[in-house]
Amino acid sequence: EQEHVYSDIKPYTLWVFSWNLAGNEPRYEMDFTQVFKSDDFHTAPDIVVIGFQETLVLNAINCLKGHDKARVDALKSHAIDALEDLDPDASYKFVAQTAMVGLLMMWFCKGEMVDKISDVCSTKVKTGFGGNMGNKGGVLLRFNIEDTSVCIWWAHLESGQKKEKE
Repeated sequence: EQEHVYSDIKPYTLWVFSWNLAGNEPRYEMDFTQVFKSDDFHTAPDIVVIGFQETLVLNAINCLKGHDKARVDALKSHAIDALEDLDPDASYKFVAQTAMVGLLMMWFCKGEMVDKISDVCSTKVKTGFGGNMGNKGGVLLRFNIEDTSVCIWWAHLESGQKKEKE
């Protein structure tokens, strides 16, 4: 009954996307705008989180080397270009990313949202090869929007049922 006295409810839009690249190089032809400009969405989001899986071909060398900075930069550039096309009046900012081997999560928000975001933290959990390699596992991003805590977790786990306990 007293909610209006203690709370100020503000609607924010958060879009979360998943994209499995199947180890392919990011190409300029990758058109994020087709996803962002769907008829299902009527307004530009305040916050966008994109989770990529299999950003590298999963082989022994890539598992030891980790993620590829050039690929990460290319994906970030594609996403920013698409967000600018989505809403030319909004100035989207890159906020954070977290990654391991073939898993990458990127977070963007409108410029006016930056001051409303706090306590940003991220981590990763490796489950590949007995918990020693990051070819399988998850990345986590947690942050506050004003007084509301948000947590997003991206996982790339073993296929099938044999590893369900991990």
